[in-house]
Amino acid sequence: MKKNIAVIFGGNNSEHDVSLSSVSSVIDVINCDKYNVMYVAVLKNGNWIIGEDALKYFETRDDTKLVERNDISQFVQMASEGKIDLVLPILHGAFGEDGRLQGFLDILDVPYVFSGYFAHALAMDKSKAKIIGKNCGIPIIASQTFHKDEKISSYNIIKELDLPLVVKPNNAGSSVGISMVTETDDLDSAIQIAFQYSDQIIIEKMITARELTVGIIKNQGIMNVLSIIEIIPKDAQWYDYDAKYQTGGSEHICPAQIPQNIEDLAKEYAQKIFEIVGCEDLARIDFLWNEKNDEMYFLEINTIPGMTATSLAPEAARAAGISFEQLINSLIENNL
Repeated sequence: MKKNIAVIFGGNNSEHDVSLSSVSSVIDVINCDKYNVMYVAVLKNGNWIIGEDALKYFETRDDTKLVERNDISQFVQMASEGKIDLVLPILHGAFGEDGRLQGFLDILDVPYVFSGYFAHALAMDKSKAKIIGKNCGIPIIASQTFHKDEKISSYNIIKELDLPLVVKPNNAGSSVGISMVTETDDLDSAIQIAFQYSDQIIIEKMITARELTVGIIKNQGIMNVLSIIEIIPKDAQWYDYDAKYQTGGSEHICPAQIPQNIEDLAKEYAQKIFEIVGCEDLARIDFLWNEKNDEMYFLEINTIPGMTATSLAPEAARAAGISFEQLINSLIENNL
């Protein structure tokens, strides 16, 4: 008998469209000879749509006739009746990648792909993830974290960290809400932009460095640390939203052309972060390597990496001889 796989996508956050791009690749490769696929769209207003209407929303992006409807109680009912064998969450950002969805599924006793709720929650909170990295002996970039209710002094920030700076939301991904600040007068507006996406923000010293990312697949307790990829933005100074998701927006060097000791160090750090945060199945850990001082800095960990045509984790898997189809179906099979 075929297993029932619920693919959840969308989300009521700034990464909704990224999720739709990811799921377009994923649903094409799921083995329908082995699995019944149930589509679950989470609309931008947070409502859940199940079945053919969810698929139609994915195809048309038109939620006009759906915004007043919410099928979440139907999902709960199906779960309680044992009609959902596994959830494949293709969601990025708040509610999908921060542990809340996973906690909900734990309550329903429905298994799912990727890490558990606590690992997602830790990884999504960039400031806490940086503390974990630092406590592991991994260098982090000097930064300050602020809550929206705090009084923030631009003067004190610049005095402490100096320009240039990176201002980013603490609980968002895909480079949304991030600003590079090179002039004192631009800091306040950058702070306001970041607060549009998160109640907490991080202000970080901007350094000149090469961006590296390390994907890890965990299968039956065994970790496969994939080839390191170097990310080189094409038409931007840094790896922003367009560089990530526009075709040709960045160049990915896989494997990265870096010294062996740097490769070994990045993989060691990545595995350490993966283990301590408690990740499962698949995650991607990002670093900056400053050639001048030969220092590696931990940036963040992605517990549901992008699955688009230009995404990094599938690319690293391909370099290891794992096709995208094999990657997705093994993630499903290993969790059933």
